[in-house]
Amino acid sequence: MSSHKSKLLVDRKLWLRDKDNNLLGIIQIKIWLVDDFRYPDKIKYRLVFAKKIGENKFDGDFLRYDNKKWKGPHIHRQGKEFPYRYQNIEKLIADFVDEIKALTSIDILKNL
Repeated sequence: MSSHKSKLLVDRKLWLRDKDNNLLGIIQIKIWLVDDFRYPDKIKYRLVFAKKIGENKFDGDFLRYDNKKWKGPHIHRQGKEFPYRYQNIEKLIADFVDEIKALTSIDILKNL
């Protein structure tokens, strides 16, 4: 068990639907404030858009922003991994929302 302390700052889950109310996927945003030297900004995060790929099946690697302590900030896009330059929480969420909008043409900000 880790001796590092953390505090959950953001914990949101959203069912993303199109204009006809068809389920497109699930969005989950979790952001923690951590007391851990492995996170220089003291922020740990995981933002996921799990796209629906079948009846009760979701692709959790369709779009995911995270900063695992041993990898640092990065993005998973459709099974591939890319570096990400973390600046602050506001920019992180804006980048994630913009990417979902680019992938789905849906602005999720009104639902967050």
